[in-house]
Amino acid sequence: MIKHCAHCGIDVAGKYCSECGQEIGEKDSTLWSIISDTFMNLIDLDRSVFAAVWLVIKSPRTIIESYWKGNRKLYASPGKIMLYALAIAAIHLTNVNQDILGGAVSANFNDEQVGETHIIFWVIFLPFLVLSSYLAFIPKKLSFAKHFVSILYISTSFFIVLTVVQDIFLLATGFDIFFNFGITLFVVLVFIWNATVIRYKDGYGKILLGILMQILILVGIFVSLTLLFAQINSEDPRIR
Repeated sequence: MIKHCAHCGIDVAGKYCSECGQEIGEKDSTLWSIISDTFMNLIDLDRSVFAAVWLVIKSPRTIIESYWKGNRKLYASPGKIMLYALAIAAIHLTNVNQDILGGAVSANFNDEQVGETHIIFWVIFLPFLVLSSYLAFIPKKLSFAKHFVSILYISTSFFIVLTVVQDIFLLATGFDIFFNFGITLFVVLVFIWNATVIRYKDGYGKILLGILMQILILVGIFVSLTLLFAQINSEDPRIR
């Protein structure tokens, strides 16, 4: 029986479209089918965001290299995971406290502005991680976009895991298991996983060197920015 692919607009003889790979269903949409589809996508080991997060933690090279090669349909995209991470950050700020992974933004804001400022901080923080990766692994000759994909997958995955774990302990016991060093732990884990992805064939010595280089470059970036802002403030007559 010839069927019609609603996505590509071509006739399909089998169960899947030969053009886009979409499964050709035969049943009409019902309320139950919508609920069932939503639930199955949440637990689907191939397509769900949480399955992708688990794969990033377990075998980051698998999912990241797959995306590098253009295979975009098997796993959740890094952008989709980032949306989940931002949603979890918003839930955390609303229901737990105003610090994300123990890192408060040092500025005076009212209660409504604090949450927005923290989320903006984390979004701005991401490019610094990507730049650190790019500069640390210049000899690998990977494009900036590939570094961005790797860092985005890894950082958003660890952000979700660490924030959820921390919140569970905070809500259950009031105890911060990261002792306010959550951001430091986050950065170290991201750089370790990123180095294993980029230097996975180079041996443990070069992986360790890559980790240290990323950390040093990130520290150098923040020290340079701190000195720059201090210089600007010292020349601003309004602060005198």
